[in-house]
Amino acid sequence: MDNEAFQTGTPLLRAITTGHTDEVRKLLSTGADPNECYGEDEEPALLVAAIEGREEISALLVAAGANVNAPDCRGYTPLMGAVCADNLPIVQALLAAGAEVNHRCAQSGATALHDAATGNHLAIARELLAAGADVNAAENAEGNTVLMCAVQALAPELVELLLSRGAAAGTRSSRGDTALELIRNELLYLWEPVKCARARRIETLLSNT
Repeated sequence: MDNEAFQTGTPLLRAITTGHTDEVRKLLSTGADPNECYGEDEEPALLVAAIEGREEISALLVAAGANVNAPDCRGYTPLMGAVCADNLPIVQALLAAGAEVNHRCAQSGATALHDAATGNHLAIARELLAAGADVNAAENAEGNTVLMCAVQALAPELVELLLSRGAAAGTRSSRGDTALELIRNELLYLWEPVKCARARRIETLLSNT
């Protein structure tokens, strides 16, 4: 949410972004629209609350009738916002309220599970998989799978989780790379010991599939 959108936004938007829960409750009780959208990206109020990590405010918006699957103009949903914010309680609440776990961002084709893998959000990835997330979903532009995102994030625990849930290690991206080839290419340029160790562990996991 940019500063201009905040300055010109509604009282509800300002209450959400500043975390004034009582003000949000008051505004909703007096008729504020829980499905308001803001800025050039037309971000729904619930998406803003999720990105800001406002757990109680998110719950208030949902209770007031906010559409848990309403995307912004890029196809980015409140669930994706909560994943990127690494906020497990909001992710759980949105899934319980009916958030579509396999919704794809219109711009990239990525799902919430791609976002979890890219951010190395292990607990959230487990939650999404338990809710039926497609472990083999691929993005549009480069054809990156969720597994490839975890590899690029140097997240061995997440790679192990995805493989245990059926991630296909042999899938190729639009560039022609498999997950194993990606990590071997990364190893050519890594020099930090911790990162090298994580990459080697990923290479071992993938080599054994």
